[in-house]
Formats: sequence, C-alpha cells, structure tokens
Amino acid sequence: ESYRENFAVVPERPFLFSETIAQNIEMGASEPLSDEALDTLIKKSALTVDIAAFRDGVKTVIGPRGLTLSGGQRERVTLARALASPAPILLLDDVLASVDAITEETLITHLYQEGRATLLVSNRVSALARANLILILDEGKIIALGTHDFLLDHNELYRSIANREKRR
Repeated sequence: ESYRENFAVVPERPFLFSETIAQNIEMGASEPLSDEALDTLIKKSALTVDIAAFRDGVKTVIGPRGLTLSGGQRERVTLARALASPAPILLLDDVLASVDAITEETLITHLYQEGRATLLVSNRVSALARANLILILDEGKIIALGTHDFLLDHNELYRSIANREKRR
C-alpha cells in the first residue's frame, strides 16, 4: 500500500465512474477540493472549454465508464484525478493519445510545471521532446535511451518516427 501511495496513475484505458465530472476528479484527492482547486485541475487538464460546453458543467453526470465523453475528454478527466492526488510520482500511460497537437502542448506544459517526477508512456515524439530521459522499448526491452536531441542524432528508429510525425 505504501508503494502505491507514491504513484498517481492514468492508465491507457481510463476508467471513470457514473458520477459527475467533479466527483470523478475528487476521487484522486486526499481531502475535499475547493471550487478554486477544482478549477485549477480542470485548467491544467485542458478541460475548461469542454466543461463549459456541458449544460451542467462539472456537475454533469458522465454515465457508465464515462462513455458520454470523447476519448480525449476521458483521458483528461482521469488526468485531472491523478493531478488531484498528493502522490509524488505521476505514471501516465498514453494519456495524450486522443488529443490534438494544441491540447497536447498545453498538457505537456502544465505537466512540466507540476514539479513531480513523471513517467510518460507515449508513441508521440512531440510529447517526449522535453523529457529529461527517453527510453525506447522494443518488445519490452530497452533498445536506446537519451535525450530527444541525442536520440535524433544517434537512433535511426527514433529519428524516423520523428520525421514521420513532422509530415503529418
């Protein structure tokens, strides 16, 4: 249990409860959130515009497993829940898979401002570019590690993925 308390996890397939958006976010907190704290988490998770579009705002009930939300909205509500946690380490498994490039940049900027150790699993080079250390895995084995610039210069696989991503 003490090991798990150190991690706030956002899994690749986010799970939400048939509760309000606010209640889903608050589940990560160790104590009730003030309206200001909830607003801050919503901003950090790039959900402000989405929530404003819902008739009931943060009091919108999202249905079983959050199916009334888009994939990107589910990811970001789950991210807000992780950010509400006092855990010193964030483990984010492909949390940016369903967001556009502008939202991705906003989220990455907020994550760097968090000041927590963050383990980010991603297939997007753009999401990894500012990381202190990038590990490239192939079938569960580390095949390369380094900074973004180092890997661009020294790893053909990383360079080819980055080039492919630029062309999109």
